[in-house]
Amino acid sequence: MSIRGQLSGFARNAWGYATNWSLDDILLPSIVDTINWIASLVPRSLGIRQTTPREQINANIVFIFFWATLSAISFGATLALVFVHLFLLGIGVWRWLPAFNELWRRGRSRLPIPDDIDIPFWRSE
Repeated sequence: MSIRGQLSGFARNAWGYATNWSLDDILLPSIVDTINWIASLVPRSLGIRQTTPREQINANIVFIFFWATLSAISFGATLALVFVHLFLLGIGVWRWLPAFNELWRRGRSRLPIPDDIDIPFWRSE
C-alpha cells in the first residue's frame, strides 16, 4: 500500500474514533453507574417527571450529603449548593400537603421539560 493510502486509512480511523468517543468508555463501570445514578437524581430533586414528594426529599438528602462532602474537599466551594438542596427538600416536605402538591403538579405540567436530556460525551443510561 502507498503512504497516501496509509494516511487516508489512519485519518478515517482517527475520525471514527473521535466522533464515536464517549467518556463512559474509559471509566470504571462502578464510576459510570454512580454518575448515571447521580444524573438520574437531578430531575427527582427538582420534583419533575412525575416525582413523588418522597423521591424528591430522598434525592435532595443525597445531594445535601454529596455537596457537603465535596465542600470539605473543595474548601467550601460547593457549600452554597447544600442550601439550594435544603430549599428543594423543603418544597418536597411542603408537597405532603395535598393542596400544595396539586398546585405543584399544575405548575410543573406547564413547564416544557423534555423526558430525556442528553449529556454530552456520555453514552450509557
